[in-house]
Amino acid sequence: MSKPEFKARSLIETPNSSLEIGFLEGDFGKYVDEEVHKRYARIRGISQIKYDGKIVGKLTLPYGVAVNEIIEKDNLRTATPADLERILKVDESILMQVYFIRHPEWDKKTYPYDSSCPFLFPTEMPFGTISALALSNGTGNLYLAENLMKQVKARNPKEKMPVVIPLKSLKLAKINDNPYEVEFQLKDNAEVIYAPILNKKSDKFCKPLYFKSSDINEKTGLPIKLSKEGDRELYTSKEGGLRGFSLGCSQLHGKQLGWSLDSSFTNFTYSNEPSDGVIIREKLKNK
Repeated sequence: MSKPEFKARSLIETPNSSLEIGFLEGDFGKYVDEEVHKRYARIRGISQIKYDGKIVGKLTLPYGVAVNEIIEKDNLRTATPADLERILKVDESILMQVYFIRHPEWDKKTYPYDSSCPFLFPTEMPFGTISALALSNGTGNLYLAENLMKQVKARNPKEKMPVVIPLKSLKLAKINDNPYEVEFQLKDNAEVIYAPILNKKSDKFCKPLYFKSSDINEKTGLPIKLSKEGDRELYTSKEGGLRGFSLGCSQLHGKQLGWSLDSSFTNFTYSNEPSDGVIIREKLKNK
């Protein structure tokens, strides 16, 4: 199959760049999915991800990293935490579009704010995207965590944990003698972000942490402090290790819908539904 053109659905302007924003959909999504499966056939965490005729969904960590390997030559990448926060700041409906690719029957003007909607969270989590992995001392994906931590420490012996590493900063290597069949490797220009906020532990099912949108570090896309009256939720893991870092939709304080950050799932062979890939092409402006 010849390489189809990436078709952006939205464009936002920032002081230093413009962001073309799209998804793994249509012919482009089909092409990327086929190339990922050719390169990593039968690899656990990739083999179960399939293009459904509309969009590639339920991304896992290895699949998200593999996507970047396919698209980076075309100046494309999966969105970073900072990219997603920039999008939310301008227009959150851009990230909601992915749901209507799957469910065109829904009225975009009323969803998801209509409380009568039968798909209202927590029955289904309608929006979400993995943008990075979170790495800390702990047991989650232990082999992968220890291997990647060695790489981080080799690059910077003084690096503190936990850290967040955007998927675009990683590559995969096939390894036959480990239980995952692949491992994550840092690219030469990898971005490794110290994330002390993830030391705060939440209870995934009962007690999330809260922070304010105004307390997001724009350069990293991570919150810098917590707030009991915050308008955003944060979920972390008590077990630590190597886990997915995603932006999702949640019920703020158990009532209205809001946007959450989640580093509690291992995300190697399992992904939050739908956990879609947001694709970015960034064009820097001349100063």
